[in-house]
Amino acid sequence: MTIQGVAEKGFITLGVMLITGLSVFGLFVTGNLELAMMLSIVGWAVGLIFFFVMIFTGLSDNPVAVLTYAALQGLFLGGLTTMFEAFYPGIAIQAFVLTAGVFGTMLVTYRMGLIPVNDNTRIILFSAMGGVFIIYMLTFILSFAGINIPYIHGSGPIGILFSVFVIG
Repeated sequence: MTIQGVAEKGFITLGVMLITGLSVFGLFVTGNLELAMMLSIVGWAVGLIFFFVMIFTGLSDNPVAVLTYAALQGLFLGGLTTMFEAFYPGIAIQAFVLTAGVFGTMLVTYRMGLIPVNDNTRIILFSAMGGVFIIYMLTFILSFAGINIPYIHGSGPIGILFSVFVIG
């Protein structure tokens, strides 16, 4: 499989997931919250079962199975987004734009060959992810003792720069 093929398949899969997810979110916008939640639960349950079927039967190479799984995940994520949007208005568009932006940018740069995938890239990527994971876990554990690490989760310039660094 070529780099171009991987990127194209990634965009197609993302598109299917977005279409089903936005459809469920659209139900919330039109006031049909019950149907949105039902579809989300169906997407989660059937998606989980379908995931294990794909893994243990070798269907993960089948394009129809992959697109079906993407559609089921879209149902689930659309409902999850609906739930968060109901409690925290405005959060859905932020999450959507940031996630789609990072994913799309990574696929484009990967397809254009701007990011060479080699051992050094893997070391840098996993080191950065490990460092961020340790910071977040430490913040989480210390919060139980009433100790807060300043600036990381704040809305000031340092908090925003840290969040941009983590996203990018």
